[in-house]
Amino acid sequence: MADVVIRGTNDFQVPEYFNFADVIDEWAQKEKEGKRQSDHPALWWIDGAGSEVKWSYQDVAMKSKRTANVLSTAADIKPGDRVMVILPRIPEYWLIQAACLRTGGVFVIMAINIGPKELQRRILRSKPVCVVACSCDQVDNDLLDVVDQVVINTHFNDTKAVMQTYVISTREFPLDSSFFYKFI
Repeated sequence: MADVVIRGTNDFQVPEYFNFADVIDEWAQKEKEGKRQSDHPALWWIDGAGSEVKWSYQDVAMKSKRTANVLSTAADIKPGDRVMVILPRIPEYWLIQAACLRTGGVFVIMAINIGPKELQRRILRSKPVCVVACSCDQVDNDLLDVVDQVVINTHFNDTKAVMQTYVISTREFPLDSSFFYKFI
């Protein structure tokens, strides 16, 4: 695939392997070296009340590496493992997505307005290795109860384990950085 070029360009070669996490790291390095303006954030998140979070590429690179470390150590995520995420589109949602890119985990998006029965069906069918969820005004406690119930009923069944290793969940919102790093 190294000989394939993108239409309209003369010199850009399509890499044989590509991971967007490498792009984040490259831009973070450019910020560090002063070759990129850090006043243009990599992530700029504003909630409905006007509170905002701005992260530079260096922030996203560091935080996503730490989150990937949690996924790969505490949750034992390996390439191809499914990581189900039941979160609103808060900054940590994007960190988990970048962490999945780094670990090779498959990011399984779950709608936060899904019903409990449908969530149970999707967990049982998709067999995620890890579920990341938190309760908030947008994620109902009934959904966390479903996650807990599935884990209790299947976690210790050695041959039919749906949740093979770990569930990262909390009933507190908003999440802070210690949420992801307390498991290291």
